[in-house]
Amino acid sequence: MLRDNVNCQTPSEFQEVLSALNDKNATIKTKGITKSFRLDEDIISKIEQHARNNNTSLNGEINSILRKYVEWDMLASKVGMIPLARPILSEIFQNIMTKEQVNELANNVAKNVIREAAHFMKGSLTLESFLSWLKTRMENCSNINYTIENNTLRAIKIIFKHDLGENWSLYHKLVIMHIFSEVLGITNIEAEASNTMLTLCFKY
Repeated sequence: MLRDNVNCQTPSEFQEVLSALNDKNATIKTKGITKSFRLDEDIISKIEQHARNNNTSLNGEINSILRKYVEWDMLASKVGMIPLARPILSEIFQNIMTKEQVNELANNVAKNVIREAAHFMKGSLTLESFLSWLKTRMENCSNINYTIENNTLRAIKIIFKHDLGENWSLYHKLVIMHIFSEVLGITNIEAEASNTMLTLCFKY
């Protein structure tokens, strides 16, 4: 059970935290501009089909694609991040690495690498920017859900549901809790790691 003696921030700051979880672009205040581009017909055709499948507009779909590129794809390689097939990732964490090795990797290497990567890619490291980064990072390997446990105390629970095993949950639990407590100064956090879920509860 999380303690209640938390130093809560202002309601507007709390809403920014929720926006970072609900929509990674929600806190970005930008105006739209009109530009003309000439694109290959097959590219437009595929994006239009994707927009129809997602029940979104072509304009919205292209904005989403470009934003993901400038905020993730364009920067990920610069911090040494590479894509890895899910079966390979699952095999490494479930059948090759022991819990001791996962602990050593998270505590001796990954916590600093992840902190620096998130900071570089977002331009700052605040709770809002880290949650936005984390949400984008985890979207390709887990289903994400969050709930407000107590609106007055601003308690939030985030659940990452996956099929990558308990060691994968443990690895991310250790890294995330380090960043929350040691970097962001949020010590009112609890985490549970299971075979199919990673659950974070914190107050802000």
